[in-house]
Amino acid sequence: KQWYQRRVRETDFIFVRSKSGVDIYNAGEHPFIYHIQHKSAVEMMIAERKQTLDYVKSKASCTGHNISYLHNIGRCGSTLVTNMVNQTKQLQVLSEPSPLLDLTRMYGKSGPAIPPGDQEMKKMVHATLALLTPDPSKRYFIKIHSMVMNILPMIHQAMPEVRELFIYRALKPT
Repeated sequence: KQWYQRRVRETDFIFVRSKSGVDIYNAGEHPFIYHIQHKSAVEMMIAERKQTLDYVKSKASCTGHNISYLHNIGRCGSTLVTNMVNQTKQLQVLSEPSPLLDLTRMYGKSGPAIPPGDQEMKKMVHATLALLTPDPSKRYFIKIHSMVMNILPMIHQAMPEVRELFIYRALKPT
């Protein structure tokens, strides 16, 4: 049974195991991954940061070649786009995974809590993306929350091959 990353904090990573038969990547059935993880969780595990980073480091190197992410300004139709991508069944879809928002919050509202060039933060971003996209043979589409835009440079440093898409809504009808 698979464990899925649910949260990340400065000191540890939190994982949940879902009920049997629940597909957390089915964005059509579960528009936001954190809802289904919360509803279907049967077990929770907390792993220390160093232990988790060492585990990810021991796995095959993940460069982001199989990850595309959509960032947006909010209220722009990104959930609709995510549902359309999900309908193709060609990608594993994650909509607004909480760990990426957690990493953004670690930076703080009045400036980074962890300096942008911090290697530990880069390792945490890399580990988080690797844990959210565990199968290198599959392609992943991640719709990120608009607040995650604050760590986009760190995402590209941690996984240079990740593909980026941006969507916005015109303020005036065209």
